[in-house]
This record gives sequence, structure tokens and C-alpha cells, in this order.
Amino acid sequence: MSCAKAVSHITCSPFYRGGYTTDEISAVFCPYRRMTRWLAVEVALAESQAGLGMIPADAAEALAASADLSRFNLEAISRGIEETNHSLIPLLDQWHRLSDEEAAGYIHFGATTQDIQDSAQVLELKDTLAIIVRDLDLVIREVARLAFAGRDTLVVGRTHGQPALPTTLGLKFAVWLDELLRHRQRLSETAPRVLVCQLFGGVGTMSAFTGEREELLRDFAARLDLKVPDTCWHSSRDRMAEVTSLFALIGGSLGKIANEICQLSRDEIG
Repeated sequence: MSCAKAVSHITCSPFYRGGYTTDEISAVFCPYRRMTRWLAVEVALAESQAGLGMIPADAAEALAASADLSRFNLEAISRGIEETNHSLIPLLDQWHRLSDEEAAGYIHFGATTQDIQDSAQVLELKDTLAIIVRDLDLVIREVARLAFAGRDTLVVGRTHGQPALPTTLGLKFAVWLDELLRHRQRLSETAPRVLVCQLFGGVGTMSAFTGEREELLRDFAARLDLKVPDTCWHSSRDRMAEVTSLFALIGGSLGKIANEICQLSRDEIG
């Protein structure tokens, strides 16, 4: 039996994806939702510029009205990406076709591709962090309950896998809890550094924008509910590395806990 459409990534597998992702997380990174988010960032830019008199207000209103992905020719966008190897321009070309001539002239006005895609990716991370924080809080509450309930439950301690002095089940849970609480603190600390917008133009100077550039940056960030960075970060990817490393730390801790549960559930240990 052949596949009608090849699926090469396990998170897209109709059989195994449940072990690697959830519908909620997958929806955040859906390619259609990603393009919709790019358009939303572009609209936020146009509205900020209109509010500061950088572009006509009616142009921003027209662009907001036409930024509807359901009206776009998605096949043309797909072909355009394949032909140009550029992820954003084919989408903007389709938007240009759907907008009146005057408004179309203000699409992506003064911005560079990374301004739009970095800001949109940060919005993806914001949604992802919210899901992880919510789920980690549920795990923390349950582990805290188990630690309290097992505070007087004696179990055999182990050293190098061999029976050792007695300990309590509650202490074992408390060790897990302590580790998870550190991750929860790390999530709180990383958010202000990671959840920032990007709007600095092609070379990071904002020179393509006219007027009050700093006010534009602040207004743009506020519309996206993101923080304002101190400077451009087109080539500074430590924010992405930080959050990815944190996800790996959390996954490692949860994997360790799962493995310990598995090992201690063996019949000879119980």
C-alpha cells in the first residue's frame, strides 16, 4: 500500500505522532497558521506606521482587510517558494495582488524578512511557553501531592542499583519536585529575554523607516504584546538557543523520572 502523500517527519505520522507531539503544539507550528501569523505581524507594522503618520491610515485599514489567508492562492505561494527559495516574498506577492494599488505600495514598508519572521517565531514560542508552563505546573502540583503523601512511606534506598539504607518515598518525590521547580523558575526567567520583537530593517539601523523610529518599535511591540529589545538581533540567535536548551533540560528531567518509575516498577523491586 503506497502513501498518497509522503510523510517523512514522525510528528506528522498518523500512527506515532502522539509520542512526540500533541494536537495543541502541532497547531502552533501549522504552516498555514505560520503564514497567518506573518500577515498579522505585517498588519501590526502597517497599523503602527499609520498611527505615527508614516503611511496613510486608509492604506493600513485596506491592508488589514485584505490580509486573509483564505483568499490567497496557496498553490501559487507554494510554487513561488519553490522557484525563488524565499519563504516570505511569494506570500507578499499574493497579498499585493489582493490589495488595491495604493495600499499595496505600503506592504512590508521599510521592513526586512527577518523582522517579520523573527517576530512571528517569537509569537510561536510565546504560545509554546504558555502550554509548557501550564502542563509543567500540573506535574509540579501532582509531584508535590505525592511527596507529601509519601513523607512517611519507607522504601529501600539504593546505591549503584543495590539495596542500601532505607529512605522515604516522599523524599524521592521531593527530589523530583525540586528539579521541576528549578525548571519552572528558568521558564519565568527566560521569557523576558526571549519574548521580544524584531524591527530593525535590513542592516539593523531602522534607517528604512522615517520619523519616530523608537516610538514605532515600541508601538509595534505593544501591538504584538512583546517586549522591546535593546538592539537588533538578526544575527544573534542566543535567544533561540536558550529556549531550545531549556526545553531539552525539561525533557531530560521528565525522561529521567519516567525511567526511574519504570525501573522501580519491576516485579523484583515493586
